[in-house]
Amino acid sequence: MRRSWVARILALSVALALLIAPAVAVADPDSGDTTETVPAPIVPTTTGGVAAVTPTPAPVVVVRSYATTPVRVTPGTEFDLTLTLYNATSRRADNVVVSLGQSAAAGGTAAAATGGLTVLGTGNAKYLGLLKGKTEDTVTFHVIVTPGTAPGALTVPVTVSFEHQDARQEVAYTLGVLVERDAVLSLVTAELPETVMLGETFDASFEIANAGTYALSGVMLRVQAGEADVADGTYFLGTMDAATTEGLDVQITPESAGELEVVFVVSYRDDFGRPQEYRETRTVSVEDAPDPADVEEGAEAPDDESEDNWFVSFIKALFGIGS
Repeated sequence: MRRSWVARILALSVALALLIAPAVAVADPDSGDTTETVPAPIVPTTTGGVAAVTPTPAPVVVVRSYATTPVRVTPGTEFDLTLTLYNATSRRADNVVVSLGQSAAAGGTAAAATGGLTVLGTGNAKYLGLLKGKTEDTVTFHVIVTPGTAPGALTVPVTVSFEHQDARQEVAYTLGVLVERDAVLSLVTAELPETVMLGETFDASFEIANAGTYALSGVMLRVQAGEADVADGTYFLGTMDAATTEGLDVQITPESAGELEVVFVVSYRDDFGRPQEYRETRTVSVEDAPDPADVEEGAEAPDDESEDNWFVSFIKALFGIGS
């Protein structure tokens, strides 16, 4: 009886050891190798509990468009940069903030953060607030391009950040702002008469100066007159260097009476190859030529006996002639 209890206890101990042990090495009597047997994990089954929560995708907020006011941007001139933001999803974006420049996470430095623009009046970040799904809103920055900036396209970074499911999201974009520069032309002299007779050819002379700091290309000088014939009225110069002058002399023959507008035109190509013009206008009064018949009728007959001859006057007075 005692032995049977001992045998049962031993058998129970072996069974418990097999359940607790993670693996049992079983010897292969033929090869002498051992094969490790890993018991399958026990997966508990539950009939109740909290289901896993799948996160909702974040809203997609994009810079839909942007505009500058005025349209032309030149170095040293203040302008407004207006951005239009659009929430392309049906999910709301909370506490939207728009920053002009790189974010701190992107490693942007203060010197290059705004892409060559300087924000005036406020900081470089604007709070937009709530942006509902499928809606848009605008934000405006008052900025200036640093004087001396070379013409071309400025790459301006923009950072849009917002909150979604208690987590801050941040998206970076870039804008291209076209920077232009204006030529500085000045009319030095314009020599032409104030009044001429119809059909009378007169000379006109113009001199122009490039008062800017850079050369102009594709330069052409022209003189135009409405009701008149212009001789030698076009001169192709090509390149006009900075701080230089050029002149054009022409001959003009009016073809009708009245006010004649004489226009001096300087055409050139800007930094982007687009045609530009500089114009100056002067006015000449053209009078009708007098009719020869009217001139003859109005002419006075010559006096054979001039009153300036004192001797003739004395004789007439002495003898009573002409009284």
